[in-house]
Amino acid sequence: MHIDLIMSALLKVQGTLTEPNLRGMADDDCGGMCSTIPLVTLGSARPLTGSHQLKKLTIPFAFIFGFHEPVDPTLLVDCLPYNLEYLTLTDDLYEEKAGYVAWNECAYTGAVVSWLVNIKTYCPRLKRLCMSFMSNQYKQDKTRKDLPYRVLRKQLQALAREAGIEFGDVADCELKFPEPGWEPEGTNGGKE
Repeated sequence: MHIDLIMSALLKVQGTLTEPNLRGMADDDCGGMCSTIPLVTLGSARPLTGSHQLKKLTIPFAFIFGFHEPVDPTLLVDCLPYNLEYLTLTDDLYEEKAGYVAWNECAYTGAVVSWLVNIKTYCPRLKRLCMSFMSNQYKQDKTRKDLPYRVLRKQLQALAREAGIEFGDVADCELKFPEPGWEPEGTNGGKE
């Protein structure tokens, strides 16, 4: 993935860009070779830090951290704009990545925990953080409360609450925290 090309396109509208929704997916048309071609990221999402008008961002973990480990928590500081208010980190490309390297949810979640510790320094206007958790898609032993991803998720919830930030899973974030002016379909905003 050429992150630099994506960032270059965004820089052209940087002065007016307020709500980019960046998504990622591998091309299915690879002649049966998809599982043998490793995904790599080229470049960096660092140019986003100069997007001072940007208020709401949806971006895959892979666009910020790439596919290598260890996951560097400073990349969130380096890539996210100061004025950001709403952040959604997605697991786009997980299916593609899962074929090559095991998804390390704890590494990504741990990086976000490290970033949230000083969130008021890095993104003081952040109001909402939504994240994808791949572990939600698997039937885990619900009796075990000590699984690493559960411990990290609890830390995220506590840090977000302490900072006054709404926090949730991408799957239910929009329903739990609708934006001002949002009305469910078919309600006509309560007007007859």
